[in-house]
Amino acid sequence: MANTYVAIASSVISTATGSVTFSSIPQTYTDLILRWSARDSDTGQTNLFIRFNGDSSTNYSDNWMYASNGGSATFNYNNSVSQLQNININSSSNGTNFFGFGELKIPNYTLTTTRAQLAQSHQIDTGSTNFVQMTAFQYRGTSAISSMVLTPGAGNFQPYSRFDLYGITHA
Repeated sequence: MANTYVAIASSVISTATGSVTFSSIPQTYTDLILRWSARDSDTGQTNLFIRFNGDSSTNYSDNWMYASNGGSATFNYNNSVSQLQNININSSSNGTNFFGFGELKIPNYTLTTTRAQLAQSHQIDTGSTNFVQMTAFQYRGTSAISSMVLTPGAGNFQPYSRFDLYGITHA
């Protein structure tokens, strides 16, 4: 089965900002892919938060696993939270030019029933720690996904953070 990625939208941060919005997402693809390279102004470990269609109700759940520097994996779960969370990005304490990067796949985003998503993120600090995380999400909203708002866990997205949204067509 051939997959075709089509660029829908891109946002490159030029000055510190508290959120990035992708709106009017076309309903003509089978899946969405969100890719990022980001950091925020917080000084501790931080997350990328995502809300679909402005939905801040408790329609989100996540399971995640993470490990650093080859250590044992740690697992956790959140049920009925108000946004996708537990997607790591780098903070200002990780070094001046270190960005966390990752990808979120949203299959069947046009459905009006529960949808599953899968994110993989990587966080690298000043060279001593490599943090890898896999997160499986569930979104229980009843509308097709037509917009998303991305916010940092704390502070602001820093300059040169980048977010790219792609549509995938299965042929």
